[in-house]
Amino acid sequence: MPHFHDLDEDVVAQILVSLDIYTVLLLSRVNKSLRRLTFSKQLWIVLVLDLSSRYLIPHLHPIHNHTTAQLITKVKNLVCGPATWSERSSIPPTVGFSRTFLGGSATFAQSRILPGGRYFAVWRDSSLQCYDVLTGRSIWTGSVMMPQSWAMDMLPDGRAANFLLLSQGRLSIVVVDLTTGNSDEVFSLNLDFQTAQYRHPILSGDLLALGLVRYSPHKRVGIFIIDWREATYVIFESPAQPLFEVAFVPGHIILAPPALEPPYDRLVSVYALNSIASRWRPIAEFVSHNADVLFSQHIRLPEDVPSVVVESLQHNNQIFRSEPDRAHVEIRMRVHANPIHDNVYKLGVYASATAVTDTRPSLTETFRQKFQRGGASICAIGTMLFSYQLKLGGSKLSWMRTSVISNVPPLHTAPSWSYSGYVAICNGSSTRIVGPRSPRGFIRMLASQTVREVVTVSEDGMEYTALSSAGVLLIRSLRDDRLEIRCYL
Repeated sequence: MPHFHDLDEDVVAQILVSLDIYTVLLLSRVNKSLRRLTFSKQLWIVLVLDLSSRYLIPHLHPIHNHTTAQLITKVKNLVCGPATWSERSSIPPTVGFSRTFLGGSATFAQSRILPGGRYFAVWRDSSLQCYDVLTGRSIWTGSVMMPQSWAMDMLPDGRAANFLLLSQGRLSIVVVDLTTGNSDEVFSLNLDFQTAQYRHPILSGDLLALGLVRYSPHKRVGIFIIDWREATYVIFESPAQPLFEVAFVPGHIILAPPALEPPYDRLVSVYALNSIASRWRPIAEFVSHNADVLFSQHIRLPEDVPSVVVESLQHNNQIFRSEPDRAHVEIRMRVHANPIHDNVYKLGVYASATAVTDTRPSLTETFRQKFQRGGASICAIGTMLFSYQLKLGGSKLSWMRTSVISNVPPLHTAPSWSYSGYVAICNGSSTRIVGPRSPRGFIRMLASQTVREVVTVSEDGMEYTALSSAGVLLIRSLRDDRLEIRCYL
């Protein structure tokens, strides 16, 4: 059997086209011959067009006149963020494309951007609408009576999206073709809102999650997870308030519960779906059974199911804890698929001890806290963005912490962060984009100044911001009821 290096160049070129970009870049380091093939312009045109077809690169002018270096820069910006946001950029943050949408007689109540930034959805006037950012046209409108909440999920090919609608008494999932606007309801479930509350829906592939609080006959708190294609469900019971966060990667569930025993560290725990294979129940049982029967079949963590990963949210001896009568810790999680490396994901965990971080410690106090015996005070925790890399190989998962961004602005509303680590923060009067900064020098290390302000949108009455990995920013303004899309270079 011939070895790889014995194959004709045409055959190697065809193989390279089928690989992900990360593997292509690795092969470029093998020898001069492969380096020449892996940096051919035609190969990079194909690779970039694939990203564009999945709308990971939201807008792309004709690229056949681009050089190989320019094509690679497009990919680099997708992973590292817009070039003009970089610390090394010689020009300030620059908008390459913008579009404004006016609410008119129907106000924008909620708005969110789909991964990649090519599409966004807005709920207003008893309808949910999906728009194309580039053309400005409305692709799809779904009638919904006052949704309690909703969620979206882009399908892997980028040509369709699923929309979850949670209203009083009903949950439904609608798949929308983003090219034609055709839609179809693929799942629905009647819910009992008299004795329970359902909160914070998350939709990821075939799975959805809802925070579940049952009030009758006594209070029970948990996470309600549904495999909507198989019409089955499980309930993870929360050991204590508040409800813990949940996220998904293929074959795994990620949860952020507090530890069951003192000192109640906040944890990030990963569970394999195959470890709960016997615990899934038909969804029809959820409709027909009462609360006690449902919770008698719950999964209590961590004793009922072995975890793949358990990690405490701590950095430099500063630990986030959900201790009784202490500062309330807010946790938000978001998973991004690596755009250039198959089966690799980035998990962002945004943790904020909001009650104790209103005042940033002075440099002297920071120095004292870092070097005093016994560790730092809880008041030094502040707000941090933890990043982890998850790599899937068959049924196995590898886990590695990749970074911690300290001194992120406190969590007032749910933040929006990109794969490259940029965070969009809205405080009601302005929108700021902050990003990672590599520590340089002893003084910056002491002050933990590992975050920098990239760009500020200073306009009164701003309420909501969303950010895509490609640097597409969605801003909602209450002052004149408009939505603005900005695509940064």
